[in-house]
Amino acid sequence: MQLIIIKTIFLILINIGTIVYPVSVNSLELLNPNTIQEVKKRSLQLQNIEIFNLTEIEIDYLYKMAKYAEESMVNVDYRIFGLLYPVGEQLTPEQPLNNKTGFRGPTHEIVLNVEQKKEMIIELANFLKKSKCNDDLTFTFGEKLQAGTGNIIINDEDGSTIKTINVNSPNVVFRDYQIIINNASKFFVNNDKNFKNQDRKTHLIVNATFPSGTIKSLDTNGVFAEFSAQGYVWLSNETKKQYLREFAWWLKVGGGGAVMNSIQGCEDRVFIQTVSPHDKENSYEELQRTFFHEAYHAYQKDLNSCPEVGDNDYWLIEGGASYFAEHVVSWAQGQLENFSSNLLEITHWMVHGIGVGLDEQRNPHSNVHYGAGYQGMGALRLMVELGWLDEMRILDSSLFHDCSRIKEFKDNDPKIQFVKNHWNEIEEKNGIFQFKESALYPNL
Repeated sequence: MQLIIIKTIFLILINIGTIVYPVSVNSLELLNPNTIQEVKKRSLQLQNIEIFNLTEIEIDYLYKMAKYAEESMVNVDYRIFGLLYPVGEQLTPEQPLNNKTGFRGPTHEIVLNVEQKKEMIIELANFLKKSKCNDDLTFTFGEKLQAGTGNIIINDEDGSTIKTINVNSPNVVFRDYQIIINNASKFFVNNDKNFKNQDRKTHLIVNATFPSGTIKSLDTNGVFAEFSAQGYVWLSNETKKQYLREFAWWLKVGGGGAVMNSIQGCEDRVFIQTVSPHDKENSYEELQRTFFHEAYHAYQKDLNSCPEVGDNDYWLIEGGASYFAEHVVSWAQGQLENFSSNLLEITHWMVHGIGVGLDEQRNPHSNVHYGAGYQGMGALRLMVELGWLDEMRILDSSLFHDCSRIKEFKDNDPKIQFVKNHWNEIEEKNGIFQFKESALYPNL
């Protein structure tokens, strides 16, 4: 029998509810920094979120924001670490020169001293040390398989054998279209030098030989002749070390902004937010908006687990985070009845003030990165108003479970095409921003 082998595509999304919070205090009081008593603590720990803070923002204020975010979401089974630190004046809206990291943001004056930087890196390292990571070697095929008899032979780039493992070993798992060898990264701890042609050491592409009889078809029970296949394995310790090196470099060059990082091969998430003098001059509204946007990204559960890229991933992922953040800000200000107008005003500004499309990441007139959050939340709002999307799925992040964003938001769906063609049809009437009639009455 012949076996179709599927080449693995790596999807790296870096930067890439039922609200059950028992509201026993006024919403304005909950998120109002003026109600917070001065404390000296730098860190806080909730059920899923841990935050380390070097800014002047009081930790109790951050605690209340983190608690609200955590209790708004559903089915969180991993840990989240938030880092907040101060930066100086913005030097340029462009990212630091020669940036080869996964971090993105403007360049600022540096205000942290050496000890503060060291303290942040240690806190981050301690968090990552406890992170559960996938150390498995995974092979993906074009049909469902089962074990035969014999050994799987794992080779280096030169064809030399690194390890043989019995196909019926408890460490070999057959799962749908995949063969998974559990905890395989230990095979390569002292052998990654044999993969000299691979630049990235956070994971390795590994060759394996499956001798005749070791693998059988699950459907026909037919035995396959000998074949070779490529799989991949994450080297979690190297992944963590690389992330720490990149963060140290980001601090060294004055990187700023806000970002959520989903570390490849690991379950846990990290989000980072900087606070500049300009941020301090503005109201806490923008602080809330940024914090809840990045925290929401940390709760988008399926960012690294979907087998393919969706037709509309970018504006959905960013739009969901902005939608949630805008909803919280409106609620905290006691203006939930104006939420839709406030949201659409921002989307309207992005369309007519900046001039960007639904999936555009940059201002076409400059090189400044905007993301697609403000556009995406407008498209999501249109779907809600048309009755095509339950708003609660956005607010509790369940829209980003089980790869729903890929299954349900396909370009061949007439509803999705309508939204992509009409999301920007917004007008102002008597101080209220709303969709035009042409967007609210689809003829499908």
